[in-house]
Amino acid sequence: MAQSFHVRAALCTGAVMLFFAAMATGDLPAWMLQSESMERGGTPILSLPRAGQTEAGPADEPRMIVDVDCDGVGREPGLSAYTFRPPCVGRSIAPNGRWGVEVVAGTGTVRLGGPDGNSIDEIPSLANGMPFVLEWSPRSDWFFVNHSVGNGQERLRVFQIVNRSVVERSALFAEATAEMVRRYPCLGDTARVRAAGHRWSGDGRRIAIAVYAPTDACLVQRGVGDFAITGQWEPLLMIGDAASGRIDPGSIRQRPGGNGPLPSDGAYAEF
Repeated sequence: MAQSFHVRAALCTGAVMLFFAAMATGDLPAWMLQSESMERGGTPILSLPRAGQTEAGPADEPRMIVDVDCDGVGREPGLSAYTFRPPCVGRSIAPNGRWGVEVVAGTGTVRLGGPDGNSIDEIPSLANGMPFVLEWSPRSDWFFVNHSVGNGQERLRVFQIVNRSVVERSALFAEATAEMVRRYPCLGDTARVRAAGHRWSGDGRRIAIAVYAPTDACLVQRGVGDFAITGQWEPLLMIGDAASGRIDPGSIRQRPGGNGPLPSDGAYAEF
């Protein structure tokens, strides 16, 4: 993914040398690069937390933002997705106009609200104070979110509206993670695979996603001052069914560097 690289104090000298060697060869994975969006017309990808925003806490549990910069809330020109920065107020209306996801003023609560301002259902998994980017399905009863987990990384979350209740569906993220680990076994050691949505298909049933990992995902500590690189990986593009999570095998493609528009051939022709 398009992210800046942060050298953590806990990393050994050898890991730092590895980073600079990658710079010299031009072989930096995409998550070490900084960009505000995947592509024109796609879904924005969250950059590093802004001033006042915290990094992820233990076990990837982000802490609440203390001092929030509300710049950037809303849609970017030419993009359909909506950027939220709780507790900043924001509202993204579904294509059918019947409801919208919103951050409530003064509370940071994230909820599904009706056109008259009434609350339909709360979405507690998005109410941890971290930024997220939301993209509605053309069907209006599904949406996905690229939810910041700190350090410029995201977690893909997929939601369905069922009988006016918001239900999170984790099958797609689980299947994408399993596919990434099958191809790059070192990522299974720490289970720190990340994913972010690009775009819905025209029928609103499938999502094109990018799957990646943190910079140190294949770096393990074997002892005091003893770090080892257990493998390498590349970001992957793939298309999955929002409901079942099934990944289209023909859609899986390596994306060295992680950036650029979606492919336009094969399964991607419908995106």
